[in-house]
Amino acid sequence: MQFAGVGTDYPVLNEIREMYRKQGKPAPKEMASTVFYNRGVLVAALHVEAIRNAVKAKPDGKITGADVKAGFEKISNFTLGGLVPPIKITATDHEGGGLVQIWQVKGGKFEKVTDWYAAYPDVVAKHLKEAAAKP
Repeated sequence: MQFAGVGTDYPVLNEIREMYRKQGKPAPKEMASTVFYNRGVLVAALHVEAIRNAVKAKPDGKITGADVKAGFEKISNFTLGGLVPPIKITATDHEGGGLVQIWQVKGGKFEKVTDWYAAYPDVVAKHLKEAAAKP
């Protein structure tokens, strides 16, 4: 189950490889570990977008943690060129929609089993609410 795309053919990854090529360097070997590398790219990009939103809201650059949190909660229709489904983060949904894909390894290669889907968001929400209510 993946929350970021698997594989190497995504615009954001092509841009990273091109950045290295222009510097006369090979792309990092870690890029071949697509599941973990792609998740890392997603997490980093979300943080950059949140900070970008915070700076837009406070052009003086004096941002706080609360400003960055508000910046996260302004992220909408964020896809990284198809690396992830459209993510929208709100004050009540920090998952960004909770969409996942199922992938299976066959013959040493990843094969997509499902398109993006939300698996039982009502059940997850119920358990989160119960856990939050515990002392």
